[in-house]
This record gives sequence, C-alpha cells and structure tokens, in this order.
Amino acid sequence: MRAARPEVFPAHCRQPFLESPFPFGQPAKRAHSPQISSPRQEFGIESWPSLEAGHEGQSMRDKDCEVFKNVAREKNVWLLVRLTNPKSLKWADEKLRGNDNYIPKPISCKAKTANHDTDVRYQIAGLVADPYHHCDKFDRPDAAMKYWDEFSTAHLAQDYEQTGEGRDGYSVDISPESQHYFCAQRYGKYIHADYDLLDIINAENPGADKIIESFLDGAHHNYNPRFPEIQRVLNTRMDTPMVQHGGEAQFTYLSEQPIHVFFPRVGPNGEDYSQCDPIIWLNKLTAQRWYQDWFGGRQVARTSPADPPRLQYAAPAQVIHVDFNKRQRL
Repeated sequence: MRAARPEVFPAHCRQPFLESPFPFGQPAKRAHSPQISSPRQEFGIESWPSLEAGHEGQSMRDKDCEVFKNVAREKNVWLLVRLTNPKSLKWADEKLRGNDNYIPKPISCKAKTANHDTDVRYQIAGLVADPYHHCDKFDRPDAAMKYWDEFSTAHLAQDYEQTGEGRDGYSVDISPESQHYFCAQRYGKYIHADYDLLDIINAENPGADKIIESFLDGAHHNYNPRFPEIQRVLNTRMDTPMVQHGGEAQFTYLSEQPIHVFFPRVGPNGEDYSQCDPIIWLNKLTAQRWYQDWFGGRQVARTSPADPPRLQYAAPAQVIHVDFNKRQRL
C-alpha cells in the first residue's frame, strides 16, 4: 500500500533543513507558528529569497528556475536538481551574446570546473580546467586532480601538455596567450558545468522508481522512463541545453550536497502544490527523510555509505552557567 504523505513537514526534517548554513551565505528563514495558512507553512519552511541575476552565489539562472518550476507542474513531477558551480553561469549566457564557443558538460566528462580566478591573464573559473596547472583555482584541488586523472586517461593523449590533443572530440587549450589556458575543450568548444538532476519523481506514485540502463556518449547512462521527455522540454525552453543526462538517483546514492526541489502540481492524495515555490535541501539527512516520508520510501540505485563517526571528546564538557540578560559568566 502506498505510504501517505505526512500531514505536516516532518519534525526530524525541520531541524537540518532550517538550521543548516544557507549555501549562498545568507541566513535561512525560520518556520512560522504552527497555525497553517498556506502550503509553504504546511511544510514548516519558507522558500528561499530569490537571487538577483548575476549574484556571486547564484547556482541557477532565474529564467532556468522558472523553466524547472513550470515543467515540474506541467508534468506533475518532483524535479530535484543539484546546485551547480555559480561561476559557470556566465559561460552559459555567452550563447545569448552570439558566442557559441561554450557547451555544458557532457556525461563523458567527469573532470571538475574551476572555482576561482587568481591570475588576471586568464579566465578559468566555471570551466573544466587542468588542476595541475591551476591548482589554486579549485576549492578542492585533490578531488579535482583525481577526476582529472580519470578524464585524461580516458580522453586525452599522454602528451596532451605538449600537444593539446585528445580523443572522442576532447582536447586542451595549451596556448599561453589564450584566456582559457589549459582548459578542456570538446570539438573546439570550452566546457562549463551543467545542471545535474538528482531525480524525477512521479507525484502520483512517488515510491516507484524504474531504472533503464543504457549507454550515452560512451558512458553508462541510467535513467527513469520519464527522463527523455522531460529533458527535451527543459532544454527546449532554456537557451542552452543544461540538462545532459539522467538523474543521479538512478546511478548512485544520496550524498551530502544542496539540492533544488521543484514541486509538482498535485500530490498523490490530491494535495495542491501548485502555489509552492522551490526550496533547497541543504544536506543528506534532509534528502533521506524526504525520500522516506514524502516519497513513500523511494529507493535510489545504491545505499549511501555510512557517515563518518562524530568527534568524541576525551573529557566531559565543562558546564558554564550563563545569565542571558547580561550575556556573561556568573
């Protein structure tokens, strides 16, 4: 029997969702009082404030957010989308300026996009780049090097640093005069981040998750049956085809990452979600609780690995009594 949606936003979800640090450096809004007068209050959350176009921390273009929101309602699905590198969005906008030299990451490219520009000669942030030449431009250079090693082994010549050559259409710009020095290219175009789907969930039967296994661009590609239709509609309405492959939930497990959540029009028991603004899950615990309590125990492709143990202190904590009127130790 299909699990019923909880009547209110689950208490065990409220804390991690509301209290986690806001990913864009702004404070999270707290829930209203228990009186329920709107769908958003029923969930025990507030929608995040919209970000101005070009905001330093924006992880999705405003117009693309509207596309996801409208398609989720029209197709009556939950659309879950991982936050992307905000520095990539300016390169996605280049097509609007008549510059067709930038493309979203295809599924065969697992190398990471850079996070910062630290050299005035080059524009690297937001593009797939060689972390061995741009180590200081990545927040996590060790991880970037790991994925670059896999990418270069699969798609680049052993002497790419001297020749720039690769396979499967991939190459590297090795010209010191280029503003994108040692950035990866495909068919001569530079590569920026795409929008990674986490999942597409049928609102009428959220617990069901059929996985179709296939190959795309030489890589394993798992997706659910509604993906081709929804991908086509999303990319048609965006000026750049930012959705390149199926949902992560059909490949792997839930991980510690912020996720955009776009609501369907109607829930499995006739709930009206049509006025619900998108929200953001801030951590894995929130995602796990939603999958269990809102999505009927829906399972992803793989079980999440155990979280690392929390720090245990050798000595008991010191209790300090505080006068909250004076904010001083007594």
